[in-house]
Amino acid sequence: MSLPLYKIRKMEYWPLAGWIPASLSALSVFFLGGSLPPLVVAAIAVLIPLAVGRLQYERLFIAGSEQLLGSYGRYLITLTVPLQVLVIASMPTRIAVLALFAGIPFSRMIAGQLVLMLRPDTASRYFTLYPSFQFAGREGKINARVYLIGALYFAFGILPLVFMLWQTDWQLRWDIIIFGPCLVMYFLYLALFRRHQGYNDAVIALASQLILLSFLAAVAFLR
Repeated sequence: MSLPLYKIRKMEYWPLAGWIPASLSALSVFFLGGSLPPLVVAAIAVLIPLAVGRLQYERLFIAGSEQLLGSYGRYLITLTVPLQVLVIASMPTRIAVLALFAGIPFSRMIAGQLVLMLRPDTASRYFTLYPSFQFAGREGKINARVYLIGALYFAFGILPLVFMLWQTDWQLRWDIIIFGPCLVMYFLYLALFRRHQGYNDAVIALASQLILLSFLAAVAFLR
């Protein structure tokens, strides 16, 4: 199966697309943090990226629509969202703003690596992410994995994190903040590989939320 090159390259910009919900979530905490209870502000901040990616998350709740995860997907997202709210509510406003701005693109960058490590579930009618197929074009066969691990993909995911660390004078435990979510991604890979050996866009979206939870927890409790 071959894909147009422009479609394959779209995955490069998934972390960059995360800057939009990240900015909206961070701004909601910044402007509402002093006027609303922390739990309400945190809930708004968490629901914004979920609303932006609602198509992927809706499939986790529709019976029979998520063939790979089944009921596990519904349980995980139902548990993950309240935990994210509690973690964000426990942070000072400034730290919460920075963590949301950095965490959403970073979690997308890390979750996207599952595309490299698992085969796509092309049998699913909900599959829209672009897998590591080979593209036959003017330059011959080009492995699409090259684009996922490209400099742009890395930069879009890591630059907000660097900004957060700079704003906090590098006082945060950057090693755990970075490698903790990577470990979560690896364990998700092992679980998915042993159970399904595949992925679709709902799986990657759920993985990004679990990785985001680990990122926020590291920022909140390991300062």
